[in-house]
Amino acid sequence: MPTTDDVPTLLETLERRLVLSGEGLDCTIYSPEGFAHDGVTEIVTISNLGEEAASFELDAHYEFGERDQMIASGTLSPGEVREIVLAIAGDPGSMVVRRVTPFSLELRSDELLAATLRHDDFGGMSVRAFQAEISTDWVFANVAKGPDEGRDFVVFFNPNDEAIEVTLTGVDGDGNTFELVQTVEARRRAGWSLRHESEVPQGLLGSTLKADQPVIASRSHYMPKFSIAIGQAGIPDGGALAGTFLNLKFDDDLSNDKKGDDNNGIGNGNGNGNGNGNGKGQDNFLASFLMLYNPGDQDAQVLVTFINQDDDPPPVMVEPTTIIVEAGAMSKTTFASLGLPLDREMSMIFESDLRIAATAEIKRKGQTFGLTAETRAATNWQFAGPAVDVIEDGTLRTEDVFLMNPTGDAISVKVRFTFSNGEVVEQTLVLDSLEVKSIDAEIFVGNEDVTFGVTVISDAFSVAMLEHFETLDDNGFAVAGIASGEIEPLHAVL
Repeated sequence: MPTTDDVPTLLETLERRLVLSGEGLDCTIYSPEGFAHDGVTEIVTISNLGEEAASFELDAHYEFGERDQMIASGTLSPGEVREIVLAIAGDPGSMVVRRVTPFSLELRSDELLAATLRHDDFGGMSVRAFQAEISTDWVFANVAKGPDEGRDFVVFFNPNDEAIEVTLTGVDGDGNTFELVQTVEARRRAGWSLRHESEVPQGLLGSTLKADQPVIASRSHYMPKFSIAIGQAGIPDGGALAGTFLNLKFDDDLSNDKKGDDNNGIGNGNGNGNGNGNGKGQDNFLASFLMLYNPGDQDAQVLVTFINQDDDPPPVMVEPTTIIVEAGAMSKTTFASLGLPLDREMSMIFESDLRIAATAEIKRKGQTFGLTAETRAATNWQFAGPAVDVIEDGTLRTEDVFLMNPTGDAISVKVRFTFSNGEVVEQTLVLDSLEVKSIDAEIFVGNEDVTFGVTVISDAFSVAMLEHFETLDDNGFAVAGIASGEIEPLHAVL
């Protein structure tokens, strides 16, 4: 983490604006991670996918110095998608946040909105979804303390009006443990840079963050040598009894020049965790993994089941597998050893007798991607999914919406694409029990430079994920949705 020595004494060209009272802005979503300097690009995309105009306020809350700053406020029309530039690399005049001062973002509105934060740093790009969930217990299956060039951060935002104590504990694959504690002022962002914490062992770590009041927490990981930038939230409520990964397609292609190192790369996150990561690594470590962390004091039995997607013929039968994760320990298993075939679009469900955290790391076209298990089911999902890169003159990106029916009966799912040019396109799918289907947004967009948001409305519980992939350079990410309507833990509807 930067120190106060790195902070300018003045806010330079920044126009200081105070946070408003927010009266009537009762819908709140958060992004705990924010940081800008002259080499960073940060853009917030906000989508109003409802049928009513929405008043909003976007605020930054800094780790030190003057605490609060209003970034933007106003009204979004129904269907409007708005991009708010916080900083553009190489353009100091674009920066509207305080330089070299960590911050969290809080979006308040009078109607439900969806939002993402794009963060380009260390040669990589991460895109993470804002979240509504806050919890006193967050669990991470994939925190890492790597070699000197690696940078791993666990950060959180205290949304409460009082100071709180926060404890981060963890364990490596050899059973070595650590504990870090700090007290954080009201409505401040805080966290740890793990490479600067001598108590933290090197390697892949299972970790638990506990606070005496609810917080929003995430993990950021950077490997400058390999142009990897990753942002992910953990699993709230101390872990989950069930979760799913949608679209685990991987190729583990050793012939590709752009390799991924298993120590470097938890990539894209979805569901309760979100973000992205991609990059080059050491081909000796190229493989796709399932990582499970059991924070409890008893061994956990985890049943892993794979599902074919989109009627991809011929169907592949992969036998369910039970993995024993010892108390307070981690398990790391290759997907190949679980029987998952290369280059096939398949999804996975885990069911555990104890609360755990689960992360998948996959290699696709030589890039490292990661997924944090989605542990919720809901009747409505909203995604702020930009299909245009504003930094690259409106270059179109491809987007896919993945849908799963976790229930025992067939369900009807309506997927609505709301475009910045005013066009609205809807498609309705019927999903049988435990069926997974996808829709490619590119078939609706064509070559027109537009941004869009996605709304998923189902007549029963569903799980949804938005995946972004760039075929020109094989980069991509997956983002979580804002769940609404009826929401249940996934284990309650399976």
